[in-house]
Amino acid sequence: MKSLFIVNDFPPIVGGQSTYYYNLCRALPKYSFIVLAPKWGKYKEFDSKQNFTIIRKFYLTKIPFLEKALKIILPFFYALSIMSKNDINKIHCAHVLSTGVVGLLLKILFRKEYFLYTHSADIMCYQHIPLIRKLLIVILKNASKVMANSNYTHNKLLELKVEKENIIISHPLIDFSDYIKETNLSNIVQKYDLKGRKVILSVNRLIERKGNDMVIRAIPIIKRELANVVYLIVGTGHYLSTLKSLVNTYNLMGTVIFLESITSPEIIDLYKACNVFVMPSRVCEKKGDAEGFGIVFLEANACGIPVIGGRSGGIPDAVIDNKTGILVDPLSVDEIAKAIIKVLNDEHYAKQLGECGKTRVKEIFDWRNGAKEVSHLF
Repeated sequence: MKSLFIVNDFPPIVGGQSTYYYNLCRALPKYSFIVLAPKWGKYKEFDSKQNFTIIRKFYLTKIPFLEKALKIILPFFYALSIMSKNDINKIHCAHVLSTGVVGLLLKILFRKEYFLYTHSADIMCYQHIPLIRKLLIVILKNASKVMANSNYTHNKLLELKVEKENIIISHPLIDFSDYIKETNLSNIVQKYDLKGRKVILSVNRLIERKGNDMVIRAIPIIKRELANVVYLIVGTGHYLSTLKSLVNTYNLMGTVIFLESITSPEIIDLYKACNVFVMPSRVCEKKGDAEGFGIVFLEANACGIPVIGGRSGGIPDAVIDNKTGILVDPLSVDEIAKAIIKVLNDEHYAKQLGECGKTRVKEIFDWRNGAKEVSHLF
């Protein structure tokens, strides 16, 4: 008997959820499940290196409305085909309002158990639409178990009347070994002119809630004490033009640098080359948008780098205040500036935070330690 794990975001697609599901699969007993994932990029090359079964099908397109429909209709029929050839007794659904619908249909039609994985924004963003909210609640209530990526998401599920005993907190995992390899940083330092400068780094999608705008507003305050500071922002997104406009407003050209096309190995080098990682995410209630956890904090900590995060959403699960990093009010420019200055000025304190964070990631968040919270469901 096997489980079928239906996912929309899976490598080589890049992103937090893709990383979450991939490392979860690596931590599971490899013969206990089959992954159904979309064809995307160089998927054949990626799949050839894995020790678990991945079945790839077409169901992603660049037409938004069509893609939403295809993510439900096509995986349903693909799942039927896989079930006819394999002894599948459980369905794991990576996305509540797409693959979760597939799970619900398979339960109604074939009495298959299904399990849901949630990340906060996916259960918040459509709650203002009555019909979708009703569907969301039906999908959640019919699931055998619902996985939450943080305590914040857990509490949001309780608000949606999910029974407490049906919720399992399953934090994201990373590949710790990727972040401890020996690296020659001279190339990255030379490429971005970082020598002799205090480096602040953010790695995220460029959207409003991530808080890059608040860090930019904090830079003039920081520069009063540290003239040689540079702020690197890695990522792309619709908020880029707003951020660039803000840089022009504060006359920070040359101090704030946008890096839009960066490879994964180079991102790891940037983590190691920076002095502090910052992502002061905030909750955008009207948009139903919040940081469910923040894998990037684990990645920076794995490199021994201190982190600063917003005291919002699921970030307090990722960052232990004054131990692996600092939590700040994401709406306070002064508090963000003060935290960055403290880390950049106090090398001993910064090293202490970074080393504690690195140990925590190795002991708790490396996929090689297994996925103890959910393995029994497979």
